[in-house]
Amino acid sequence: PAPTGATKTPTPADFPRVSGTEQKGRDSDRRAILEREIVTEQALLEKAKNPTPAQTATPEARKALQDSIALHERNIEALNKEIARLR
Repeated sequence: PAPTGATKTPTPADFPRVSGTEQKGRDSDRRAILEREIVTEQALLEKAKNPTPAQTATPEARKALQDSIALHERNIEALNKEIARLR
């Protein structure tokens, strides 16, 4: 019978390798960056949820504000998923 799934391609011998310690450091840096991005997105979301009167003066402005809120919420969700994959 034929094998199922993707075929495994061997890694070339000259492929660069990273030590476990170095990879853990990279993962830690990545987590810190993602967490900072979440804090920034949360601040932007709160700002969008508390608009100035000028930001709600027209239907177009209100729509843009709603779109902005939705964007920040999606970004936060995506960042949380990315962090969860690191664990």
